[in-house]
Amino acid sequence: MRGELQGLGPFRLLGVVGEGERAVVYHAEREGAGAVATSYALRILRPSLKGDAEALRAFEERAEAGAALVGDAVVGTYETGHLEGRPYALLERVDGVPLDALFPKKGKARFSEAAATTLLHGVLKALVTAHEASPPLVHGRLDAGSVLLDGDGDVRVVGFGAPGEPQADFLALARLAQQVIPDGAPALDTWLDGLQDGSDVYASPVAVLEALPLGATGDGRRALGRAVKRALKKREAAHELRESGPRGHGHGRGHAGGRGRGGDEGERPAPWRTASRSGAGAASRTASPASPEDVSLALRQARWVGALCAALVLVALILEIM
Repeated sequence: MRGELQGLGPFRLLGVVGEGERAVVYHAEREGAGAVATSYALRILRPSLKGDAEALRAFEERAEAGAALVGDAVVGTYETGHLEGRPYALLERVDGVPLDALFPKKGKARFSEAAATTLLHGVLKALVTAHEASPPLVHGRLDAGSVLLDGDGDVRVVGFGAPGEPQADFLALARLAQQVIPDGAPALDTWLDGLQDGSDVYASPVAVLEALPLGATGDGRRALGRAVKRALKKREAAHELRESGPRGHGHGRGHAGGRGRGGDEGERPAPWRTASRSGAGAASRTASPASPEDVSLALRQARWVGALCAALVLVALILEIM
């Protein structure tokens, strides 16, 4: 995908922000006047699939369905169309991180009860918006990667939609809830038990939302916002480290946003290793041969050090005998 980062149609591509099996999402700007917003998320079918009729149809259907959704918990769609024979959707760009960026590499995510409830409340608001669409829509692929959070703790869901019964997302929501509900939260555990039973307990996302204990809180939003800001700082620090890395040695700098799968940061030599090669190692390779005067001085210094050590040993022995 790096070859595309010069631009597509009227869009200037600034980096890859996400990749899926069938599509790539770019951080993009529209060149020229008349843009609805200054910054977008451009989701477009992979070039290798533009001859795949099934992939084209599936992308177009989901893009058109998602464009019909309007709600403050749903990532908005500005337009859909085709670029170079590939369908695309121009989406609202959320300045934040996906939920899975807040998960540790090992173990369970560390969310407070207020943060977990606020997060689930936002996801359910998006599901309710989809349920109330005409026809009702489901997500079908709901997971931590499709839940976006910004620095204010606002929750948005991207990736709707396909027509279907809303209960189709209940199991995915239950799996997501298991990842964020903290230990020692009995009210949320009871709510989760009912969610896992699906339509036997809750008839719709509205009923699930109404049964959610506590709901969204200011404390929850602040906790989520702090977590997002920490993640953004780490991402920026990692980006600066890559940008300040050494050139040459057969490693390119890469394009902005190429931090996901298929990136080249794993191939880049560590700065401290390069510094050691270009520092002391380089000095030893370019040093001139020692002169006879230098050798003579070094020998005299070695004799003085030897004599001093012998004197110290003698003094220590005398003190031991006394």
